Amino acid sequence: MRRVLITFLVAVVAVAAISSGAVARRFVLCTSLGGTHDVDAFTQSGTYMGHFSTGKVLGEAYGMDYGPDGNLYVCDYPSGTVEKFNGATGAYIGPFCTVTGPIVCAWGPDGNLYVGGASSKVQKFNGSTGAWMADVWNAGFAIFSICFAPNGDLCVPADSNTTVARLAAPSYTTEVWRTSGSPYGGAAQRGMRFGADGNLFVSDATVNAVQRYNGATGAYMDLGAFDMSNQPGGSDDLLWLPKNGDMVVAAYSSRKLMEYGPVSTSYPNFVRNFADYQGLGLGYPVYLALTPDIVWPPLPPENVEFWIGDSTGNPISQVNAAPGANFTVSVWMTSDFQTKAAELLFGYDTTNASGTGAPRLDNKIDFVSVSYGAFANAMTAKHAYNWYGGSPADVGDVDRPGGYRLAMMLPAAPPAALGAYPTATKVCDITLKNVGVAVGSNYYIGLWNGSRSATNGDTFATKARTTTRIQDLDVTDPFNPVYESGSGWAIKVVGSAGTPVSIDGAKSAAEGSKIVLSGAIVSARFRDANGPVSFAVEETDRSSGIRVVSTTAVNVGDKVNVEGTADTVGGERLITATSVTVVSSGNTSAKPVAMSNVVSAGGAYHAQGAVVNTAPGTMSSGRNSVGIYMTLCGKVTARNTSGGYGGYFYIDDGSGLTDGSGNIGVKCRPSGASETPDVLPNVGDYVKVTGVMGVKQIGGVNTRYFWTSSWAPAN
Repeated sequence: MRRVLITFLVAVVAVAAISSGAVARRFVLCTSLGGTHDVDAFTQSGTYMGHFSTGKVLGEAYGMDYGPDGNLYVCDYPSGTVEKFNGATGAYIGPFCTVTGPIVCAWGPDGNLYVGGASSKVQKFNGSTGAWMADVWNAGFAIFSICFAPNGDLCVPADSNTTVARLAAPSYTTEVWRTSGSPYGGAAQRGMRFGADGNLFVSDATVNAVQRYNGATGAYMDLGAFDMSNQPGGSDDLLWLPKNGDMVVAAYSSRKLMEYGPVSTSYPNFVRNFADYQGLGLGYPVYLALTPDIVWPPLPPENVEFWIGDSTGNPISQVNAAPGANFTVSVWMTSDFQTKAAELLFGYDTTNASGTGAPRLDNKIDFVSVSYGAFANAMTAKHAYNWYGGSPADVGDVDRPGGYRLAMMLPAAPPAALGAYPTATKVCDITLKNVGVAVGSNYYIGLWNGSRSATNGDTFATKARTTTRIQDLDVTDPFNPVYESGSGWAIKVVGSAGTPVSIDGAKSAAEGSKIVLSGAIVSARFRDANGPVSFAVEETDRSSGIRVVSTTAVNVGDKVNVEGTADTVGGERLITATSVTVVSSGNTSAKPVAMSNVVSAGGAYHAQGAVVNTAPGTMSSGRNSVGIYMTLCGKVTARNTSGGYGGYFYIDDGSGLTDGSGNIGVKCRPSGASETPDVLPNVGDYVKVTGVMGVKQIGGVNTRYFWTSSWAPAN
C-alpha cells in the first residue's frame, strides 16, 4: 500500500500570493567497494536516493571531490583514472586524468587536482587539461587521505601512515608540523578534514574512531567520534552535515554510515546509524562527499500522480491562513494513482530517529471538514488519535506520542474516472483551522503517502523524477525521518494576522477585526511613568491618522509594520497592537498642521464619531482629524498638576468649547519623555501645543483629548 504525505507549513506572517517552485538542497555521496562499486546518494536525513553515478561502470570507486566547475571527480583504482561525472545528475562525462592506482583526490586552491594512491605520491594535475604537472609529496607508502587547510596548506600522511604532515602553501615543500601525542596510535589513517573550529579531524581504521588534532600545532586534542558500543568500525572518511552540523563517518567494516554529535569530553556522542549499507545491499562504504545545491527540475507530466491544488486543480505550494481562520486545500489524483489510503496527520510523529523527543498533541491545527468529489460515495473518513503501545488516554505519555489523524480510505476498486494530468479528478477538499499557531511561528502537518524508498538498482535521477517529492524539504523539515520514508506534494501554509489595510481602512473596519498596517511612519509617541503607551501614524497624504496602543518603544520617523485589532476605546477608534516591527528609522515624518480649536477633531467619519463642541449636545462637524499630528494655540484656562501623566491643562483660542467638565477649551494631556511629565503651563499663559488629537468620554459623550508631544509659549 502506498500512502501520501502532503506537508503544510503554517508560518504566521503576511504574504501576498500563492507560489510554487523547485527546492535546492545538498546530498551526501558515498563510494563503496564490493557490490556495484557505485557512488550512492543519500539525503541529509539518511534516506537512500539510489546510485548517483550513471553511464560508467567503475572498477573500484574510492575518493572523490567536487571541482571548481561543479562536476564530481571520482578515483577509479583499477582503471588508473580519475573519472568525471555531472555534479547535479551523476551522468558520466569522461576520464579526466590517468594516474597509477588513484585512491584519493582533492582540488587545491590553485584550481588544480591533487591525487594520492598506490604510487606512494601526491601528484598534481592541471585543472583544465588533466595533464600531469608535478610530484608534490612522496610518502613511501600508499596514500589514502589528503586534504587542504582553510589557508591552502596541504595535509598528507607521513611516518608509515601514523602521523599527518602539514605542508605550507603554495609550494608544499616546507613542513609546518606533524601530528603528535595521540594515545591511540594507529597506522591506518583514512579520511581527514578540517572542522569549523579550525582543527584537523582524522579517521583511523585501526582505532575505529575519529581523532582531533590542533590545527595550529598538530598536537592531539581528543576523539571527534567515538562510542565503545557504537564504534565506526574501519572508519574511512568523514564529513559534516550542513543541516545540523553532525559528523557522518563511513565505517567500512561495520558497513554503515554512522552519525555523531558535537565533539564532547563526555562520550559517547553517537547519534544513530545514518545508513545501513548491508541492509541496502550496497557493499562497503569508503569515501564521502557533499553535493553542491541541486535543484531538481519540475516533474514531467507523465510522472505526476497526485498533487495539492486550488479548487480548479492548479498545483500550489503555498496557502495563506490567518490565526483563527479556516483554510481549504484540494487533493487531486491522476488515473494511474496507486494509493489506497491517505492520512492527514497533525500533532503527530515529530520524533527523531530513535523514536523520542516528540511533543504532545499540541492543538495547533484542527480538522473542520472534508468533502469528496468523484469519491463522494466511495471514500470514508475516520477521525482518530494515533498512539504507540497504549490507548488513546496514553497519547503524549509514551515513547512516540501520537497525534490527530483523518484517514481517507479508497475501496478495493476505486472509480476509474480519473483524468490525466493536468485534467485530473478532485479527490477531496480538506478544511482545517489554525487554532493555536502564534504569530511568527511555524507548524507542519501532513497527508502522507509512504511509497517505497530507493533500493539497490534505482538511480538518483530516477528516484528524483518518478514520484512527487516530499524529500525536497529535507533541509528544513522537522518531521524527519518520517518524511524521508515516503513521498508527496509539499505545500506551505503561510498565515497572516490580517489583510494589509490603509489607516483609513482601519477606521472603517469592523470592531475587533484584525488589522495589518505596512510601512506606516510614526508621527508622535507617548509614554507614562512606566514607559511607552502609544504612538501615532499617518497616511503620507495626511488624509488620515490613528493612534496605536502599544508598549513597543518607537521613535518619530520610524517606519513600522503593525498587526493588531481595530478597537474603539473611550470614543476613539484606534489600533490595539499585538505586534510592532520597526522596519527603518530616520524617515521624514509628518509636520504638524495648525488648526483652530473648533475645527480640530472634525465630524463623524467611519467608526470614529464626532466630539462635542458645546456640552451636552452640540457636536463637531467638518473633516475628521482625530489621529492627525497638529498644533493648537490658546490661553491656558485650567490646570491640574496632580496624578503625573494623569494631570491636564485646558487651552482656549476664543472658540469657547465646553465638554461638560466645567472648563473652557480643549483638554490637553501632559507632555514628557521620562517617568515624570514636563511642567505644565500656568493659567493665563498663551501657548502653542503640538501633538495628536484623541477622544475621551465624559458622561458618555465624546470629547476632545489632546495627546501632547510638546508645548511652548506663543510668540
